[in-house]
Amino acid sequence: MNTKVRLITAAITAALLLSGCNVSVNTTPEPAQEETPAAEPGNESAAAEAETKSEVTAAEDENEPPAGTSVYEDPKSLPEYTYQGDEKYMDVICKYMVDYEKQFTDNGQVKVYIPFNIIVETDESDPDDILVYGSYNVDGFRLLNTTLFTESGSRSFGTFHLKTVADGKYEVTDAELPLVEEECEELFAPIDGLYKKISETYDKEADKARADSIAQYVSANSLNITQWQDFGHKPVAVEGAAPTSDADNIYHYDSPLGYSIDFDLRDVSLNASDDDMFSKIEDIDTGTLMVIKSYTESDPDKAVNTALSDADTDMNVSDITLADFEIGDGIKCRRGDSDVPLDDGRIFRYVCLATPASNGTITLVLTTTIEKDAPGLSADELVEAFNGMLSSFCLPSGE
Repeated sequence: MNTKVRLITAAITAALLLSGCNVSVNTTPEPAQEETPAAEPGNESAAAEAETKSEVTAAEDENEPPAGTSVYEDPKSLPEYTYQGDEKYMDVICKYMVDYEKQFTDNGQVKVYIPFNIIVETDESDPDDILVYGSYNVDGFRLLNTTLFTESGSRSFGTFHLKTVADGKYEVTDAELPLVEEECEELFAPIDGLYKKISETYDKEADKARADSIAQYVSANSLNITQWQDFGHKPVAVEGAAPTSDADNIYHYDSPLGYSIDFDLRDVSLNASDDDMFSKIEDIDTGTLMVIKSYTESDPDKAVNTALSDADTDMNVSDITLADFEIGDGIKCRRGDSDVPLDDGRIFRYVCLATPASNGTITLVLTTTIEKDAPGLSADELVEAFNGMLSSFCLPSGE
């Protein structure tokens, strides 16, 4: 994929998590895994019997995580979100938003969906069609050590339709969650100023509502979760949680592409899909990325040219000089560097590393954007920016 497109993709991923109207992002399409329900409590003797059976089952269960692995790394371990507050209508709306997001992104990577909704106005004149206006939002998270990492998200300004089914109990009959801003404005047009009010309320309250919802989920379930993180952004501490240790900020990633690598969550974030994109976390964004892909091409030299051509279709790969290079624990690579000048004076700078793997070649394309009349990173400095990760790069034994 053209790196210009990739940079836009990264920006869109972040923007979707902040936009005002309904969007849903799915970044890692893989098969979903079943949740294992918790056992129900019984009487004293039954509890003792259950405890004995539980011990036997735990010893025999092949699906248990290996010894020394935190239970919070096990994909079955995160409980589903349940609303803990007492705000009217919020419990059924939260349940709806979780189910709504699941239908788009239940991909096996998302381990929990956490909504944060802001009710702005209600119309209770008809108990069979209660109208609840506001912003309705939900995130899907995966777990990286003790960090909840955003895999998907929806942001919606909309209207919920509820009906009364019992005293203090309500049921969702419909939800109008427009896809684009123009549809939002049209939906709220009959009520003067409502769209503006919802938008301003979201801008003012959304960050706190989101942080509060995550903290409540962690606290209610007594989880060893210390922070949460969006792609391209630094981790945010969970309110009331213990500080994140240095060890828990280092994540060991076993890629389905056939390699493993370690990275610091404070320095890099990962978007894993058909290939793996690692983005440097920067105060001033320079589009500094490392994209790792797998090719069936067995010749590393040819793989360098293919990967760079895929990264930027404007690149003239015939001018690239290749050289030997090493990463990890002596893993031999071929390296090719290239600059692509843009019409506006900027430069896309690339370094591609290619190493043989079991099914062909794995390529690592490092890129950064050099602003007009700015020094930017040299090719060697670009490699140095990812040096910690490159030194941890590992292929399966025997490759």
